[in-house]
Amino acid sequence: SVDAAGSADAAGSADAAGSADAAGSADAAGSADAAGSADAAGSAAGHLDVTPPTWRRDLGRQADLTEEIARLHGYDNIPDHLPSLPTTGGLTPSQRAERTARDLALAGGFHEAKTRPFVGARALAGVLPSEGRVLLANPLAQDAAAMRPSLLEGLLQAVRHNHGQGRPGVALTELGRCFRPVDDPLGTALDAVIGPGWRWTDPAGEPIPLQPRVLALAAQGRKLGEGWLDTEATWSVWDVLDVLDRVARRLAPPDDPTWRLERHAITREGFHPGRTAALVLQGQEIGVVGQLHPEEADRRDLPEPVVVGELLLEPFLAVTPEAGHRPVSARTLVRHPAMTVDVALVADDEVTYATLERTVRLAVGPLLDELWFFDEYRGEQVGEGRRSVAMRLRLQDPARQLTDADAEAVIESVATAAEGIGATLRR
Repeated sequence: SVDAAGSADAAGSADAAGSADAAGSADAAGSADAAGSADAAGSAAGHLDVTPPTWRRDLGRQADLTEEIARLHGYDNIPDHLPSLPTTGGLTPSQRAERTARDLALAGGFHEAKTRPFVGARALAGVLPSEGRVLLANPLAQDAAAMRPSLLEGLLQAVRHNHGQGRPGVALTELGRCFRPVDDPLGTALDAVIGPGWRWTDPAGEPIPLQPRVLALAAQGRKLGEGWLDTEATWSVWDVLDVLDRVARRLAPPDDPTWRLERHAITREGFHPGRTAALVLQGQEIGVVGQLHPEEADRRDLPEPVVVGELLLEPFLAVTPEAGHRPVSARTLVRHPAMTVDVALVADDEVTYATLERTVRLAVGPLLDELWFFDEYRGEQVGEGRRSVAMRLRLQDPARQLTDADAEAVIESVATAAEGIGATLRR
């Protein structure tokens, strides 16, 4: 005979622990006898040694004997229960962040699309376009000779296809990877924001083409189809910008003004002049939003206007291990009434609203509950090339009632901080 716990040879054996689960060690031994074994005896060590007879060639291993014992004992007599094995699973922080970005795009009225990663030489590049391409060694066709430098090319082809099918409006989104050469300016911009740790290398340690994750949007035509709720509202640049801004705010560290997107007007090939902006984070372009140039839309057989947007997600995926899974927070209702303070800053035309907002938020600190702009003035009183931007600050302290002295201190803090961006407080 052989020990079932230490061997699994053709002689066949069973572990008493496994048999006892089904019928108890004593019953297991009896069932083994009934199965036709020549020798079935328990040992003090808690093992069941079994030697199958020569005519039971089907009992060749421990699993065969265990099944035979269970059959003789009766399957109905074995209690049903799920195995208590440790399980692994769940989403990684990056996967949670990607799912959050995708859900926000869908909530904005866009439909998810999946496009092929191969494009031609004239593919439109959204964020930080360059002449560099990641070429394929064996392209399938001339219009698929390179990896996509942007997700916009595939989305625009999908928009054209849907328009050709007679749809009055279409809005598509895709989250995926774009591909750029190792020395592409896009990589330099991401290195400046999050460091070089996001880059990939081959097994030999050599850098491979950049593969950042991107959220892209493209829309054209009416928002609603024909019907009794039909309206003439069409997709605009502001719809695309709203989705990208929501994604950035949701994935960025909370209450950190340095992670707010800024919008800078730009001129870019393939985009409409005056209706295109770069999305800037910490001085680096990580996104673009705008309307296609009429000539570009005509070349693609697309009706005007076509609005698009693209945002690099790598900065937000790397900013914190818990990116995309920010816990729900709550705060005690403030019993003390709020105080509103109006301030106006005179700044050069090149200073954006986002820069003004970030400067004021950092200067006021936790007392600032809400901020909004309500007026802009240009004229002789502020000088040529400058403007006066008025904003209202809502101040509140959960621990005490604010006084006029607190308001004066806030105004002075704003005035001091404004000097750092070349602005002055208009008194």
